[in-house]
Amino acid sequence: MRPMEPWYRNWTGRSERLDANHFILSGNAQKTAEGLLKITELPPKRWPRDFKKVLERHISEATSAIKSYTQIASPNGIDFEITLKDKQMDVAPQRSLEEELGLHHIMTTENLIVLDADGQTQQYHTELDMLEEFYLLRFQAYQTRKQHLLKTIQKELTQWTDQFRFANMILNGELDISQEETSLAEQLHQRGFASIKDHNDGNTTTKKRKRNASEVDIALAGYGYLFNMAVSSMTRKALNELESQIASKRVKMDKIQETTIQEMWEADLREFLVEWDTQLQKPPVQEGCVRCGGQGCQ
Repeated sequence: MRPMEPWYRNWTGRSERLDANHFILSGNAQKTAEGLLKITELPPKRWPRDFKKVLERHISEATSAIKSYTQIASPNGIDFEITLKDKQMDVAPQRSLEEELGLHHIMTTENLIVLDADGQTQQYHTELDMLEEFYLLRFQAYQTRKQHLLKTIQKELTQWTDQFRFANMILNGELDISQEETSLAEQLHQRGFASIKDHNDGNTTTKKRKRNASEVDIALAGYGYLFNMAVSSMTRKALNELESQIASKRVKMDKIQETTIQEMWEADLREFLVEWDTQLQKPPVQEGCVRCGGQGCQ
């Protein structure tokens, strides 16, 4: 696994890994002319109003290298132009200027405490420890998801297939529906039609074999999906459409069975990345600057 790095939406600064558990997050400072320094980004969680207080404190100090500053209106809320009065400061290395202005922030990740899969507080020493545990849990979830999808499709196939067979038997004169529901339900049971109870148990074949005629009255309502079929659903056109749906559903089931857990996960990740890029392109919902959402960071 590749190590992870800190990320903040709309933040354009720099992230540098110092060791396994420490990062240095830096704002953006650039010399634009002799004696001028332009600041276009601050470290995360440091707001412009706080940065202005730092600048004003430096200006008030006699030994400070900062002469004045100007805050320029900008869509991202960060655009300062600082005038330096110390010629030595003007030729100082870039990093020295950033450190002087407090544009560096040390972030530590050696004490990550979150809830684990069992809902218990767990401490992780690195982000990779957390990611590894998440991977194993997520992999198991995809296995459960695949089983659920197959089970759901199998239930739909059983119901649609029985409805198709039921309608065809009526149209071909193989089933008399003028009899009492109890007798009809008994015939359906004997002919191997599944009841709703069989669907819920998820093992229709075993249940149908174990049931006996004395249970028919109890399971009468289980054949409602057949008794309640509309006449319009038994026309030849409707049955042809149902047969086509059954074939399509079987193709879908075969595709899921052939798809590995890794392939399912990768497909979801590709969809996620497309949607993620779309969301990143959207402007912030809040009014005001993108950093504080209009909360007055200026």
